[in-house]
Amino acid sequence: MPRDGQGLYGYWLTFAESHHHMQIESSQITFEATLLELSHTFSLKKVELIAKIIIGCSFLLIILHGNGTIGGGRPVTILCMLLLTIGLMIGWSSSGMQELDHNDTRGVILIDKDKIIWKGYPIPWNQIKKIDISYSEYEYKLKKRNSFPSDGTNNIVVLTLKDGSRLRGRIFIESRDRQLELKRVFWHVIMNNPISLANARKMIKPANQQERKWLEYYAV
Repeated sequence: MPRDGQGLYGYWLTFAESHHHMQIESSQITFEATLLELSHTFSLKKVELIAKIIIGCSFLLIILHGNGTIGGGRPVTILCMLLLTIGLMIGWSSSGMQELDHNDTRGVILIDKDKIIWKGYPIPWNQIKKIDISYSEYEYKLKKRNSFPSDGTNNIVVLTLKDGSRLRGRIFIESRDRQLELKRVFWHVIMNNPISLANARKMIKPANQQERKWLEYYAV
């Protein structure tokens, strides 16, 4: 495979045929998205954890009360059922919580082959020591059967810079097309910068053997 990217260029042409809104010109290969705080994602996980603890404790009380380990009669039975109901209600309501508060917007993240612009602050790729990113969710994607659709904000990115500083946030992704567009931009970054294999794997999330081979070829 030629080092100038001809192998992937053919892949991009095929990609663009099915996603015609994307530009082929190298100078225009960028990804721009809304950047959000992390706080709402973490608070939602805490709510879900509390619900699981309450449900677990209620089942334990029911078992202990049923085998006679704990007495108390009818009041204990009522307490067990009340705890179970509260836990189930919290768990059900948390599954429908919106993780995005539109007042929580930090700014914009822009990614191209030369740099990441984080809320107006340009960071060249050679200044990034480590990148951890997930972009598996997009707006209205169903996380699992019979669940509420995603709001597209649970895509966490953490940048560790060579000066020791760290930037953390969430990226809002509107659709499957936008998700694939980000992956395409990451391929362009890897082909034009000395990105480590570990970082490249986190950026691309290789889906097949061919992508793994491309990563091994272009990453350093």
